Amino acid sequence: MTLGVLAALATSWVGGWTMVKLRQLNAFWAGRRRDALEAGARGSVVSLQLMGMTADLVRGAILTAIAYATLGALANASIQVWTVDDRLSRCIVVGVAASVAGGAAWKLFHSTLGARWFFVGGLAVGLFLLFAI
Repeated sequence: MTLGVLAALATSWVGGWTMVKLRQLNAFWAGRRRDALEAGARGSVVSLQLMGMTADLVRGAILTAIAYATLGALANASIQVWTVDDRLSRCIVVGVAASVAGGAAWKLFHSTLGARWFFVGGLAVGLFLLFAI
């Protein structure tokens, strides 16, 4: 389970990087069609959207195929070698999940005025309900 979480995090990191590169490619394509886009040419807008969606489909398919091929073999090899106590493995997974969730929450809520207090209040109410029931 720990390897699965680490593999998913690595794949999502690579996926985020490839998404940035795809956005740069989309901007390049849009820049080449700037005159047609400014004129409101429907065909240019539609073709640009189709190119972007197709490129994203191909990006996702390639990323999935590479991750499945490399990480599947790695998981099979490591299952035979790695002997970690189940409790330690679960502890690592929960720790990684908590840090990822905390980072995501910070990224979403740190820039809005007052959102920290709403987040802390919601967390407190949620924890209260969790332990009260």
